[in-house]
Amino acid sequence: MGSSPSKTSGKGSSKGSKSALDQARKQALDRKSQGSNSNQGGLASASVPNPAAAAPPVHSSAISDSVVPIGHTAYTDGTYNGAPLPPDEEERMKTLSALKVLDTAPEERFDDLTRLACMIFKVPIALVSLVDKDRQWFKSHQGLAATFTDRKSSFCAWTLLPQHPEVLVVENTLTDARFKDNALVAGPPGIRFYAGCPLVASNKMRYGSLCIIDREPRTFTADNCQMLSNLAEMVVRELEKEVLLEEQRQRSEMLSQENTQLLRAIDAFSEGIVLVDVSLDEWPVVFCNEAWESLTCFERDQIGSGFWQHFSLPDDQRNKVRAQIETAIEEQEGFDLSVQFVNRTTGEKQWIGLQMRCASTETMDQYMPLVGIPNILPMDAPTADKVKEEEETESIYYFATLNPNQVSSSKNASSAGNSRSSNPRNAFSLSNKVDPFDDVKLGQLLGTGSYGRVYRGMWNGAVVAVKVLEHLQRDDDPGAPDKEAILNGQLSHPSIVQMYKSCAREIGHSQEEDGKSIMETWMVMEYCNKGSLCDAVDKGWFRSKTSLFEPDWKALIVTAKEIASAMCYLHGCNILHGDLTSNNILLAGGEKDQRMFVSKVRMPLVLCALLQRSARLQHSTRRPHQQQHSAGGG
Repeated sequence: MGSSPSKTSGKGSSKGSKSALDQARKQALDRKSQGSNSNQGGLASASVPNPAAAAPPVHSSAISDSVVPIGHTAYTDGTYNGAPLPPDEEERMKTLSALKVLDTAPEERFDDLTRLACMIFKVPIALVSLVDKDRQWFKSHQGLAATFTDRKSSFCAWTLLPQHPEVLVVENTLTDARFKDNALVAGPPGIRFYAGCPLVASNKMRYGSLCIIDREPRTFTADNCQMLSNLAEMVVRELEKEVLLEEQRQRSEMLSQENTQLLRAIDAFSEGIVLVDVSLDEWPVVFCNEAWESLTCFERDQIGSGFWQHFSLPDDQRNKVRAQIETAIEEQEGFDLSVQFVNRTTGEKQWIGLQMRCASTETMDQYMPLVGIPNILPMDAPTADKVKEEEETESIYYFATLNPNQVSSSKNASSAGNSRSSNPRNAFSLSNKVDPFDDVKLGQLLGTGSYGRVYRGMWNGAVVAVKVLEHLQRDDDPGAPDKEAILNGQLSHPSIVQMYKSCAREIGHSQEEDGKSIMETWMVMEYCNKGSLCDAVDKGWFRSKTSLFEPDWKALIVTAKEIASAMCYLHGCNILHGDLTSNNILLAGGEKDQRMFVSKVRMPLVLCALLQRSARLQHSTRRPHQQQHSAGGG
């Protein structure tokens, strides 16, 4: 498993010794040898067009007077104007302005993160981009000399548009209708690859994005996206820290009553966070925040040194725990760990309890907002040959988070009862399993809605989608057999997303609904690996190969027939879909025609939630077809 995106052409990275890798990683984060505005880490300089310069116009021959643009478009009257404004733009701009960070001087805490992004993903350019009214401004920039561009050239402005936050990945800008005529693609710096994670504020507005850029096309995986999302969350915490802590000091009582989200964000600032490369025996430290330094006496100039040079396991458990850690890392599982260090100020030995999470498969901690990952991206599951070839060079990153309450001295360790943070007898334990299925391995978040969320998963060797709904428990509705059929996976049609199995569990009781049980319903469903119809329209998949504005009528008609067939089937079962939008039409890989995909209607989260009000879920199981295994779960 690796965290870096791979280029679509060119030779692989050369192998090197562990000591050489340690040195390279340390040099990549050596802040003293690099200036704030210089080209750092050996990155090539690149200029950005003047923000006032107009983007190149579309050739008039490509525009048909009788055809209107399809879907969301970057063009107005044939002129490239970039991303449209999001519906919450006014409130978003108020949130951004309140930070008071625009046009401020460069800061090492942000430069550390963009340098880290360049190192992890092996890209020449990384930016903390804040999308202002008429421009995008870079709080930190690696590999570019410019500090801003005009907004219509901004890739990051597109991350503001989805209803729910999600990572934007453009593996080849020349094949994406939204970007092929962008000034930053047609001219310097010649962007060919872009991946940007929205910077989600505590009030759910979006400041901009943390993005990585290359001048060559690249492939990108779901694991890469999760890693980028975690780095973006660290950027947001640095952006909001001063403002939120000041508000806490001034209005602590009012905050506790008015804005619990803000308080959760403030709590997150007290956590110590360190990022380590667990692929090497010494676990080189590649990043730590100020809270980690304060809680552990770890100094910033020690970044690049091994974690185990500063922390140790209980002597009587060392071999056993190291074996348990190795197994957990192989499975990319989270775990809790107790380690000891010597406080250099007091000379006292202290135990700390750490929560270890794989940076490419899990969110950094419970405070992090949910950010969706495009389902069109593959999981990072290298072949055995690739693992053998790259096992000496591929990095595996884990976050270790430390709550201040999980720090104790050796003096009170013996009286701490069963506290994992202070009792070395419990030095290792696996994190609690989140999902209720023994045979399903939960992966990254794909998306969220007002009624639930959807994850990627693995089941019996097949990639699946795992849908999770929360709802109040209701009595059965004996007059709704067709509703039962939906939830029990009895619907079967080639143009409807199939459900394989489901179960429900109680997760609490409602304080507002007379103590009724709050249920959590889990459904294992067919995985569609080509995104949604909305994504395809935006990318230009339904446009002629020779024109941005001429529809591909054959692709449109075939897709419309598939959708109509699914709706006829549902209506024949006396079922109304109720939410047939482009986001509820998913695309799965297929080779039956030139589209290279088939369309499938997804039963919406809102419908499933409404059905739960009259039908208590019964456990059901349905195996995916063999061809769906080979197609990545559809």
